[in-house]
Amino acid sequence: MTLHAESAVSRILRHRPMGRLGRVGVTVLVAGLSSGCGLFGGGGPESPTPPMATPGPALQENTLGPVAGDSRLYSDNTGGYRDSARIVIRDAEGWVSAWDRATSTQTNPLQRPSVDFGQNMVLVVAAGRMTPEDQIRVDSVGVRSVRTESGALEDVFEVVVRTVEGCGRLQVEAFPFEIVRTRRFEGEVRFVERRSSTEGCER
Repeated sequence: MTLHAESAVSRILRHRPMGRLGRVGVTVLVAGLSSGCGLFGGGGPESPTPPMATPGPALQENTLGPVAGDSRLYSDNTGGYRDSARIVIRDAEGWVSAWDRATSTQTNPLQRPSVDFGQNMVLVVAAGRMTPEDQIRVDSVGVRSVRTESGALEDVFEVVVRTVEGCGRLQVEAFPFEIVRTRRFEGEVRFVERRSSTEGCER
């Protein structure tokens, strides 16, 4: 583009003498053509793409999902866990201790389920003293992003625990608990409590 432009200007200069102002105009014209400003349909080099800012973590809402049936490892109400508890287990040693306690009231305890703690962790939720009609279970689990006090986003593992109160017809002590397996999460685990009542009870 620059060579063709200069040739065109040279032809103009050979055929048309000009004064000082004319020479200045030609100089400006040549500079414009050399820079590829698009006068003859050409374009200059593309501007470099500005670097994109690294996005922060997305706010992950409504990512909770139900616990699969085969992930519910054990439930009982005979007193293995007599106090209200929310426990996170991330290693085999803790799992052995938790299982032994959970089955301590059984004459013939079930074999402890195998758990791959490289991929999974175990949650224990216990309701404390209730009645045989009452239940506790892990409703749903999942990772979601929440804002900290500083305004930053932080991923947490949320566990929704539901305690269901029965009709109260049986005035006998019971200590319901449940043990579930979930995918492993190294950060904070938050338990969110929900309570409901059995339908059809006469209150």
